Amino acid sequence: MIIFGSCVPENSERYRAVALPTIERAKTSDDLVLTGLGDRGIAAVYNEFIDVARSRPDCDALVLLHDDVEIVDRNFRAKALAAVRESEVGVVGVVGGHGLRSIEWWRARRVAGRVFESRGLIEFGSVRADVDVVDGLTMVLSREAFTKLTFDEVGFPRFHGYDVDFCLQALSAGLRVTVRPLELLHRTKGGYGDQADFDAASVAAGLKWPDRIHSPSIGWRVAERARRTQKIARRGWISALHRAGRIRRFFDSVGFSSVSQPSAACPASTSLGFGETDERLCPACLVAPLVPSGLESEVRILTCDGCGTGRTWPPPGRDIEGDGLWQEMYGAARLSRREMWLSEALKRVEWMQLYASDGCLLEVGCGTGEFLKVAQDQGYECYGVEPSGWAAEQARALGVQVETGMIGDWVRRYSGLRPSTVALWHVLEHIPEPHQVLGDIFAILEPAGFLLIEVPNYASSEALRLGLGWEGAQPNDHFFHYTPEGLAKLLARAGFEVIQILPLPRRLYSTASGWAKERNHALLDRRDWPPFDLLRAVARRPIASSGQPEAPSH
Repeated sequence: MIIFGSCVPENSERYRAVALPTIERAKTSDDLVLTGLGDRGIAAVYNEFIDVARSRPDCDALVLLHDDVEIVDRNFRAKALAAVRESEVGVVGVVGGHGLRSIEWWRARRVAGRVFESRGLIEFGSVRADVDVVDGLTMVLSREAFTKLTFDEVGFPRFHGYDVDFCLQALSAGLRVTVRPLELLHRTKGGYGDQADFDAASVAAGLKWPDRIHSPSIGWRVAERARRTQKIARRGWISALHRAGRIRRFFDSVGFSSVSQPSAACPASTSLGFGETDERLCPACLVAPLVPSGLESEVRILTCDGCGTGRTWPPPGRDIEGDGLWQEMYGAARLSRREMWLSEALKRVEWMQLYASDGCLLEVGCGTGEFLKVAQDQGYECYGVEPSGWAAEQARALGVQVETGMIGDWVRRYSGLRPSTVALWHVLEHIPEPHQVLGDIFAILEPAGFLLIEVPNYASSEALRLGLGWEGAQPNDHFFHYTPEGLAKLLARAGFEVIQILPLPRRLYSTASGWAKERNHALLDRRDWPPFDLLRAVARRPIASSGQPEAPSH
């Protein structure tokens, strides 16, 4: 459970209008919401919250929130819990700095994080980074932090410096201080409040933490701060961000609705498979038997006479859940061609933007992370899961959040987190039980969220012409070979609303010269042109008229 705590003035109208409604939407019935009057100072109030948290052995996190902060992140609770459960994490915030010169953390040598503000968007590069301190507008304390540490009521008795001091205490105790993409709207009035209190806190922090705050002269810093009071109040610490041209985004009309839990008719792990009596049933039709395709070879593709879906028979034996596929197919060459993968990723991100303009993105089978990297750079909040430990490590080296394992491992790590978009790029054909994976995705996807899929098109002219020799067949690795009709049936059976099934040529990923050479060969051989060798699908998790997600038909 989580305890939410806010320090409020005697007239707590702002808290009731701003912070409290969004806390109520973010919390569960097991969570506690506490308030304390701030006339004794914020450190004293927060220490009372710590006492309550310590008395509750089931408390996993203490969320300290200013009364003018709105939680606009639908996944706030799940993200906060996932963050504090990481190794040695003590304090989690949304913006912060590393290499302090004073308690003005935004003037540190390196800053990180993002927060939406009434003054404009505050964005300092990476939204995931370990720092020295985080801003006190929101501080999420892990159990290890609130059981070991307290706020310094003597050194920082009022409303400044308490956040810096607590974070530096955490660092000294061997705990991490980090920023994460928790979407918040800070309805600040700007300014620093009592200037004398601020300067006193700055002096106290410099004296207490001389090894952590590297100021050339505390007296010089206070004097410099006084000279720049009006300039700071006028421009604030977001002046650099004004030049970025991203300062007019407000969350006055942001939607924040509670997410319904998966229907009992669609459990989180639904294994439909191929039935108990005939494992060669079509995964899309279930009742239509797959029949031999006529290929005279040891390995063949069994084709459904109902929707045309194919299955490699006998099934592939290569290791697809570990490093085998990556090592055998790519080896070291994968990273040497990374610019090409990044270029392909950009095209996929641009297509995704037609449906999901922003939000929380999960890529299942993310490989070496190029799609997530490009999407993250485009402003999406990105997560990935990848069974290959080697590939997952290469993805994490790009700075994206990737869990090694299968989708169930990701769900356990980020319990309760609902992505608004899930992407599978050339993954579904590698999965022996597609219904189970689609059922898992349906269970975690936000209602009205999008599922994006790209697979080889088994109904293409080249697939019909070449059979097992077709580039998209890859019988050593592909369990299934999807057609437009078969993929649509598979998604509908899993409960999704099919928005689009789009066959398209490989030209999307080819160079002009390479495509022209392929066309030349096709003209000479009098083949159909262009071959629509790829298949893209867009599906959505629907919401029934009752407001509950539609359950899949089994």
